[in-house]
Amino acid sequence: MLEKEVNILLKKALLPLLAGLALAAAVYMAPAAAPAAAATAGARTAQTVTAAVYSPAQPAGIAVFVNSKKLTFDVPPVVENGRTLVPLRAIFEALGAQVGWDGKTGTVTAKRGEVTVKLTLKQIKAYRNGKAVTLEVPARLVKGRTMVPLRFVSEAFGAQVNWNAKTRAITVGLK
Repeated sequence: MLEKEVNILLKKALLPLLAGLALAAAVYMAPAAAPAAAATAGARTAQTVTAAVYSPAQPAGIAVFVNSKKLTFDVPPVVENGRTLVPLRAIFEALGAQVGWDGKTGTVTAKRGEVTVKLTLKQIKAYRNGKAVTLEVPARLVKGRTMVPLRFVSEAFGAQVNWNAKTRAITVGLK
């Protein structure tokens, strides 16, 4: 009889707790791992992960460096579907790009040298020198700021992007 009670306790209490802990560790250690962890952890846990993945990157925070200079943002980076979004003007200017904004269409245009990048709010298609690129996460508004996918805009201008999960830092190296 005691063995049956122990099995019930394991199934109803301990296993869900362990699954939740594993999921929390996956979200903390690598933002990109969260969607995969959610898929294996079950529907109830996936709702919790969705809230964590779409929230601003606080309190743990994500530091962003461009050519070894730490950027400061008035709105903190946001992680969405494993992609980090940052305020557009701060990242484009740090990359040395000229920025234009069309409020009627919600389109940002940035130019650096021979490269022109165009993104429109909530659109999965962006353009690099007129050529369409499919984004994993579109640009969007957060607290009144247009947030753009850091990796896409950086790499579009020829920069190299690296993520350090241990320090929660993104380094962008521009040539």
